[in-house]
Amino acid sequence: MKQRISEALPNGELRHHGGHALGLTSFEDPHLIPTDTMPFEPWMVLAVEPGVYVEGRYGARVENVFVVTPEGGVELRVALAEESG
Repeated sequence: MKQRISEALPNGELRHHGGHALGLTSFEDPHLIPTDTMPFEPWMVLAVEPGVYVEGRYGARVENVFVVTPEGGVELRVALAEESG
């Protein structure tokens, strides 16, 4: 995440986590940070929300929600569209 942000916006900074799990509270483990070693498990729901900030100019954060399946991650928006279509 940090590498892609740096490549797209060389003056931008990723100042905090890249996301976290969703559950009974809004900010659960695991967190998408290099030091969090908690494994993803099937049926976890994760908010992937990288933010980029350019000092003194602007900042932006985009959030996408993913479901961890036994086959890998699926963006919830895509999974719902496939099911309804």
